[in-house]
Amino acid sequence: MISLSIFPGYITEDVSSEILKDWYPITLITGYYLFDLLGKSLASLYVIKSSKITVGLCIGRVVFYPLFVGCLHGPQFLRTEIPVAILTCFLGLTNGYLTAVAMISASKLVSFQHAEVAGILMAMFLVLGLAIGSLLAWFWVI
Repeated sequence: MISLSIFPGYITEDVSSEILKDWYPITLITGYYLFDLLGKSLASLYVIKSSKITVGLCIGRVVFYPLFVGCLHGPQFLRTEIPVAILTCFLGLTNGYLTAVAMISASKLVSFQHAEVAGILMAMFLVLGLAIGSLLAWFWVI
């Protein structure tokens, strides 16, 4: 939900660069997707064992909202290309990693007979998060 409410609406509508001009959103979108792929790949190397830590990190991603708002309305040094690019790449990295870890871990936390239902519920809540994130993305445009 957090990723889709920020990305791509904020990135394509609210940022601008004198240096990169029209290539700036394209560069940010590419960075997001490359780091999302990297995050998903990192989940194959290490999966967080504690479900509480995983859920806490997912909820902790709310910190991206004030950070991106700071890049819009904050001090001048936050309005430059580098902080926005770093935040966008970190948003993609955490999205890829935590999504993969949550999907991997969900079926392991329940008994074998309920693992399939847990996987179905995870997919349902993933789609629900995408839908809610899409609706929240309108707040960047408004």
